[in-house]
Amino acid sequence: MTNRTKSRFVIAPIMIILASLFCLAANAEPISISPKEIKAGTSPALTITSSPSFINLGQLNATQLEVSPATDVTNFRIVSAAADRLTLSFDLARTAVGNRTLNIKLSDDVVVTIKLALERDPLICSPACVAPRICENGRCQLPQ
Repeated sequence: MTNRTKSRFVIAPIMIILASLFCLAANAEPISISPKEIKAGTSPALTITSSPSFINLGQLNATQLEVSPATDVTNFRIVSAAADRLTLSFDLARTAVGNRTLNIKLSDDVVVTIKLALERDPLICSPACVAPRICENGRCQLPQ
C-alpha cells in the first residue's frame, strides 16, 4: 500500500466527521427561549440562550427588550446576563389574555421576535363574555 493510499484511508473518515459536525451546527437554533409558555397571574422568568456569534446577550439592555402586546405586563427587568444567556422577568396580570412575543431590538432595522404562548387564568372569563352573559367562577353563563 502506497503512502498516497494510506493518506486516503486517514483523510476520508476525518472529512466525513467534519462534514457531520458542520451539518449539526447548521441545524442548531441560533436563539432559544425557555419556557415557551407563560401563565397569567405569574412572574415568569424567561431564559434566552444564543450563540454569542449570533447575538451577544450580555450586551443587551432592558430598552432593547419588550413583551408585545405590553398590556398587563409590568415590572419588566433583566435578572442576569452573559454573552450566551440572559434571564429576564416581568409580572403578568391575572387578567392577561392572548399570546405574546418577546422582541429583541438589535438596531433600528433588525428585531428578533420569539413567540410566547400565554395560558389564561382559568378563573378569569374571556373578554368575549358580554351581556347578557355574566362571568361566575371563571365561567361565562346566562344569569339564573
